[in-house]
Amino acid sequence: MTWRTSPIEVAAAAIALAALTPACSIPPVRLETPEPMKIDVSVKVDIAPIKKEGGDAEGPVGTSRRTRMEEVQNLKNSRVVGENNKGYLALRDVPPAWKGQEEYIKRVIEAENNDRQVMYSNRARDEKKALEEIEKTLAAQWREKSFRGEWIQTPEGEWRAKD
Repeated sequence: MTWRTSPIEVAAAAIALAALTPACSIPPVRLETPEPMKIDVSVKVDIAPIKKEGGDAEGPVGTSRRTRMEEVQNLKNSRVVGENNKGYLALRDVPPAWKGQEEYIKRVIEAENNDRQVMYSNRARDEKKALEEIEKTLAAQWREKSFRGEWIQTPEGEWRAKD
């Protein structure tokens, strides 16, 4: 006959044995220390940007662009702005629903275009290319990434809704 004991039964037996053991047989544990305890909870966190081949600018420009992404997309979805053939946002039309918000629209466009200008300049410097070449390349990428129905400007300068 074999006896099988589960881990729970072993733990229960150990607890019962400990409870029945006289307290005098356990050596005393001293809880005081000669000096107050010092606990260092300082934490250093280094966050390094992920460099992607052909990705967005890093640092403050990339961060401000990411925080503005929803605003830009809302303006594009509403057909207020479009991607021009130089790689920047351009005001297209202010529909009635957006009347009275022209200053907001201009601020978003200006902030986005300023950040893109910095990003393009950095990329032109890093790749040792002319700024106009970088603008042309990224304008093509912006046109490609645009969603159907958004305003895009062809390399020839014609504005149309993306198919």
